[in-house]
Amino acid sequence: MSDHSIWGPLARKMAGRLSFNVPLKDLSTFGLGGPAAVLAGPETVEELAAILDLCRTGGLRYYILGAGSNILFLDEGFDGAVIRLGPGFKAIEHLGGGLIRAGAAAGGRQLLEAAAEMGLSGLECLVGIPCSVGGAVYMNAGSSEAELGQVVSRIFYLRPDGHCESALRRELDFAYRGLRNLPAGAVILGAEFQLSQGRREEIQARVRRLLAERDARQPRGLRSAGSVFKNPPGLSAGKLIDDCGFKGRRLGSALVSEIHANIIVNPGGAQSSEILELMRLIQAAVREKHGVRLEPEIKIVGRHGEVDGHETA
Repeated sequence: MSDHSIWGPLARKMAGRLSFNVPLKDLSTFGLGGPAAVLAGPETVEELAAILDLCRTGGLRYYILGAGSNILFLDEGFDGAVIRLGPGFKAIEHLGGGLIRAGAAAGGRQLLEAAAEMGLSGLECLVGIPCSVGGAVYMNAGSSEAELGQVVSRIFYLRPDGHCESALRRELDFAYRGLRNLPAGAVILGAEFQLSQGRREEIQARVRRLLAERDARQPRGLRSAGSVFKNPPGLSAGKLIDDCGFKGRRLGSALVSEIHANIIVNPGGAQSSEILELMRLIQAAVREKHGVRLEPEIKIVGRHGEVDGHETA
């Protein structure tokens, strides 16, 4: 575990925004996971740079957490620092000409609603996705119709050495549910989005319609992390899983949704080990019946960091 003494001066400066042995179950929509050695909530770039510097000098891993809606923390916890950007990174600004700048900690819904109020379209791919702007950019969040990377104009990030950088859309390599060429260990600080002008009422009506359609396909009132697996090229992960008879399948207290086969829910009392084992059973069944390897869309984080997501089995 982390040597708490190295954090003393910064902990005093951050006044309650840096704590130790924090339960990760309180930080994710799954409601699962053991403790994090350190939890830090920086409000400024300077604080964030100081945290990264302490992690580097102390040999401590760090993990950047957004809304916690696309992650499975394992029961063993994380022996490092979980960094969750604070309200100082939530600003949303209209720069004119359809360009919006948003901090990484701003909510995806907050950004979408602000853009719609301004009569700007292009962020509808975020409808119904509980996310932060930074997490949505990092994951290239979206739907089958559109992805966020299509409207990103520029991103701003902090390198592990404390230097701020920016990159234009043409310099970025967005992929399906990912941003591939961000420097290792970099932290997204915010992004600019180039949107299209439209009529506010029409955009807001479209957002309401898309939200209603999404709600009809999602389990409500139960803890989950959304879609568990990525869709293989040209295929639907949900359909492949359903074809293997997994809808409603239970393992311990972990349950495959009866509404959407690509969503595993925690109805209460589940352990992350049960979620992980259910994922392995699904992967094995789909591989045997369809010859397809399902790759997790959710991030899986254990004691030493992110677990290789290409195959949990």
